[in-house]
Amino acid sequence: MGKVVNINDSAKGRRSRAKSGRPRPSKTALVLGGGGFTGGVYEIGALRALRDAGRQFEVALVGFDDFELADLLQPAVTVVAQDPQEIGHLAAERLFARLDGDDSPFHTDVVTTRLIVRGSGEIPPR
Repeated sequence: MGKVVNINDSAKGRRSRAKSGRPRPSKTALVLGGGGFTGGVYEIGALRALRDAGRQFEVALVGFDDFELADLLQPAVTVVAQDPQEIGHLAAERLFARLDGDDSPFHTDVVTTRLIVRGSGEIPPR
């Protein structure tokens, strides 16, 4: 199991990857979260680091949450997309219900996701 690093901006992600050297040949994929809510900084930073190492077409990359320009990167970034309107609607419903006195126990809502295939996640291991 590899080391997990918290990277909250693309420059930090790029520096972190550069500091640790080239990805090991056994590393064949990256799965990153937070794209839509962070503007894709994780995905962009990882893709830049892979490009700097000459591996952007060798290591698969999948982001969680779609983000603007994901389709314009090289390779275009494959993502698991959520529906931000549905999330906002559910959050507002819960908030207003609580403000109206609802004290029902905590529960989990499941939000629909969809896979948007663009190329970066479909890179086969070498």
